[in-house]
Amino acid sequence: MRLNEVVQLRTDNVAILDGVDVILIREDEEGDKRLKTNASKRFVPIQRELKKMAFLTYVPKMRTARAVRLFPELPKGKRGYYSDRFQKWFSRFLTSIGAKTPKTSFHKFRHCYRDALREADISPERVRALGGWSSKAGAEEIYAAGHRASTLATEIEKVRYPGLDLSHLYL
Repeated sequence: MRLNEVVQLRTDNVAILDGVDVILIREDEEGDKRLKTNASKRFVPIQRELKKMAFLTYVPKMRTARAVRLFPELPKGKRGYYSDRFQKWFSRFLTSIGAKTPKTSFHKFRHCYRDALREADISPERVRALGGWSSKAGAEEIYAAGHRASTLATEIEKVRYPGLDLSHLYL
């Protein structure tokens, strides 16, 4: 997901479709949430690593607390984006650990994700559906209803990052 897609999530953006836990990427009626492109509107199955980090426990806690936004500690910035403050913090964090370069940013995760989707041999059509990337749609895409959540969940579980150990974040 794009950074702004993540930080502007609402508690009602986590749902179950086709028996699969998903995050709904969409605009809201109040106009508080923005999408980069029309292709950005989608659902993303919640990957196993997020589940191991207790994401599906965090969401109901936020709902019980009557939070509208999933990350209410991130206020909207002066430019109207919820990502402003986090992006500045992340840049300082990269500098503090010696990882800051001219090409290093939060968006780099998205590039790595795209590479991991290719390595998993996931079809370009499904890659676009998972990442919210647009295409030069042919007639078959214009008339198609899209993928089932269970289909995309199977695909996203193929994604691997060799050498990455997130077990210290598991709850």
